[in-house]
Amino acid sequence: MPSSRSQTSAQRFDKTIKKLFQTLPSLLIEWLTGQPPVEALAIEFPTIESRSADLVFRLPNDEIHQIELQSDNDRTMDVRMLEYYPRIWRVYKRPPVQHVLYIGRSPLKMKGRVNHPRLKFSYEVADIREFDAEPLLKSDSLSDNLIGLLCRNGATRSSVRRILRKIARLPERQRIDALKQLLILSGLREIESIVEKEGQQMSLELSIENNSFLRRIFLEGEKKGEKKGEKRGEKKGEKKGEKKGEKKGIASLLQRQLEWRFGKLPKWVAQQLESADAATLERWGERILEARSLEEIIPKSRATRSRAKR
Repeated sequence: MPSSRSQTSAQRFDKTIKKLFQTLPSLLIEWLTGQPPVEALAIEFPTIESRSADLVFRLPNDEIHQIELQSDNDRTMDVRMLEYYPRIWRVYKRPPVQHVLYIGRSPLKMKGRVNHPRLKFSYEVADIREFDAEPLLKSDSLSDNLIGLLCRNGATRSSVRRILRKIARLPERQRIDALKQLLILSGLREIESIVEKEGQQMSLELSIENNSFLRRIFLEGEKKGEKKGEKRGEKKGEKKGEKKGEKKGIASLLQRQLEWRFGKLPKWVAQQLESADAATLERWGERILEARSLEEIIPKSRATRSRAKR
């Protein structure tokens, strides 16, 4: 049974790589599915047991593809993928094409199939090291560059230098976030020392002296690093800007999901999306899978109802 520390590390790796994949488009998604993704779809499945898929995409040919990201060989993967299959099919009215992308250090052991007397089920399993890193490292997208470190021949000193130079040109807040992601992912290929040495040599350019990056943020935990960043005097305006940007992103994704299900949206929906806080938007997003109408997801305000009656 894995230790709590190893479980925490795996969760951190999975969370980081999932965040990178959500910045569409990614070359690796196109390699897995054969086509670039058109849009990300809702991935929460409200049931008695909470279950959330990592990534679900619609492709140009209207196929629905699911990608699960794994940093360890999960013995329960077959059952998990089997559970996702009918849930995605029910919500999006077509069976999904399923993939498990393995990003771990040890050899891949998951087979991707169930062969029981009364059940035959399969899904695609791929080791990220099957993919050549160079196209991802040459991409203009920093997310692609970071994922490229995990691919075949990607975890090299020259790759780290190339990525650090790109990170150095980012605004301060984005630079710190990108450095966290780089150091966390470096743990999957055991190149933390290379990242730290190269980062130290560029410390004046990167302005990361006394930063969580040099204190091995991936071992201390992201929350601890964020608290230290606040103590170093982050401006309140930056925090407000982050929250505003987060809310805007949730509202934009929810709007696209609503349009995909219900077509063109009335003006009152746009007004509600604009005025709602992030927590409310997330609550509405959880309803989208089961609701039969817009009003079951976003209740009309009293002012909107009174105008409609006139």
